[in-house]
Amino acid sequence: MHLDATQTPLFQSVADVLAYRRIGDFVIDFEPFIASALEGDVAECHGEESRHTIVGCPRLSLVEEGSKVTYTNAASEIPAAHIETLCPEGLTYIFGCGHVGAATARVLTAAGFAVVACDDRPGTLTPEWVPGVYDRRLVDYKNLIELCPIGPRDLVVVATAGHKSDIDVVIQAMRAKPAYLGCLGSRRKTAFVRARLEQEGFAQDQIDELHLPIGVAIEAEDPEEIAISIAAQMIHLRRTKLVPRKRYSHPRGS
Repeated sequence: MHLDATQTPLFQSVADVLAYRRIGDFVIDFEPFIASALEGDVAECHGEESRHTIVGCPRLSLVEEGSKVTYTNAASEIPAAHIETLCPEGLTYIFGCGHVGAATARVLTAAGFAVVACDDRPGTLTPEWVPGVYDRRLVDYKNLIELCPIGPRDLVVVATAGHKSDIDVVIQAMRAKPAYLGCLGSRRKTAFVRARLEQEGFAQDQIDELHLPIGVAIEAEDPEEIAISIAAQMIHLRRTKLVPRKRYSHPRGS
């Protein structure tokens, strides 16, 4: 594959999609390849398999969300295109950066999530306490919409310092319908939160989508173990439901 300066705008566009958390497909179009047959001494020297080869150079392109790519060439052993989905998830909001929240921020950041650390206490939002995150935001848990406009591709972890603030955040997040919403909590807290959500008018199927208690059941106790259990649950969602990161070739004519 030949790369040169003429493709700089394309790769800048790819960088923009990743930086601004948009969805796009990076497409390697194989249609310019032409099947050809080698004749004469080449096949004799290198065997019958060398009679079939490929010449040409694939085209690279970026197709952003809402566009469609179709391939209509005649059937061939060469796949029409290799498509790599960019930016399978949005931002990961962690509300509450105490011991568990901070540990979760570190683990998820290491796993490649774009973590936005949120708290109403400035002291928990230092680079030393939550290093390497995508952003740090001092928030009012009762009014998140301006600083934290949660979208349908975002993921939300609720681990604030109190039950009331947890409920405030959960209610706002549920109304935003993120891709994932989980909250720290004991069995007693789980029953309390569910009852409150029913009072707020949420349907049972909506309440059932809330991961409470959050994380995979691995008998986790300390903050780091709890963070790993949360990360495991979110990685599973990323790989199976959100946008599975699998590389595939588009069949011709589809």
